[in-house]
Amino acid sequence: MQEINPLPKNDGFTSSHHNGISYRNLSMEDLTKKEFKIVDEAKIFYNEYSAAYGFGTRRHGLHRDRKDNITSRSWVCLKQGTQAAKWLNKENRKRLPKKVTRQNCPATFVVRFCKEKGAFVVRRLNNNHSHILATQDEVPFIRSHRHVSDADMAVVISMRKVAVKISRAYDYLVDKAGGHKHVGFTIKDLYNKLDAVRPMEICDGDAQSAISYLAKWALTDEGLFSRYSLDEDGRLANLFWRDSESLKDYEWFGDVLNFDSTYKTNIYGKLMWT
Repeated sequence: MQEINPLPKNDGFTSSHHNGISYRNLSMEDLTKKEFKIVDEAKIFYNEYSAAYGFGTRRHGLHRDRKDNITSRSWVCLKQGTQAAKWLNKENRKRLPKKVTRQNCPATFVVRFCKEKGAFVVRRLNNNHSHILATQDEVPFIRSHRHVSDADMAVVISMRKVAVKISRAYDYLVDKAGGHKHVGFTIKDLYNKLDAVRPMEICDGDAQSAISYLAKWALTDEGLFSRYSLDEDGRLANLFWRDSESLKDYEWFGDVLNFDSTYKTNIYGKLMWT
C-alpha cells in the first residue's frame, strides 16, 4: 500500500455515504481494507467518492495477464495531465480555442487483483488536487457524473412519437426531477444519446415497413414470393422477394439483371440485387 494521502475537506458538500459512513469520514484503515469482487465495483466506488469531494474521474491505466484477465486498473482526476502546447499556441485559428481543463492534477486511484483474497484491493489513493474542488451544486454537471438513464430515454422517445420537441421533453424531465442539478444530465447529453440510438430505430423501422409492404403486395400479386432471416440479435439480416414480372424475366434471361454497386456506402452494408 502506498501514497494514501490525507483527504482534503470540502465544506461545500453534503457528501454521500458508503456502508453507512460518510465518504469524508472514511479513515485510512477503511480504505486499505476495501475489497472489490470486480473492477466495476471499484469504478462505482471511486465515482461516488469523487462526487462527494467535488471532482470528476476518467479511466487511465489497465493491465492484464497472459490469460487476458485484468490485474490492475487505475483512474485519475479529469484535470490530470496537461493539454498539448501545439493546440494552445496554434496560429491562424478559425474558431476560439477550447477551455483549458487539464491542470496536471495528481489525484489517482489504483486497484490491483490479489490472488490470496480473490478480489481487487486498493493499491494507491492520492486525493491531493491542484485545483479548486467543485461545489455541491456544480457536481451534477461534471462529465463523469452525468448519465442519461434508460428510464429517461424511454420517456423522451415516447414523447417524440407524439411530436413533442426534445427541448420540451428535457424541460419535463427537469421539472419532474426538481431542477437541473437533480436531472443528472444536460440537454446536450440527451441529444448525444438520441443520436446514438437513432440508427437502430431507423433500421428497425425500415425493416418492418419492408416486410409489411411485401405482405400487402402479395394480396394483389399471386406470383410474389418472399423470405427473410434474422440475425442473432433478432434484427433483419437478409430479405429476398420475387414478383411475377421478375419470374418472367428470369425465365427469359436466366440470370441476375442488376447489382447495386453503392451498397458498401449505406448504413446497412448489404448487397442489393434484382
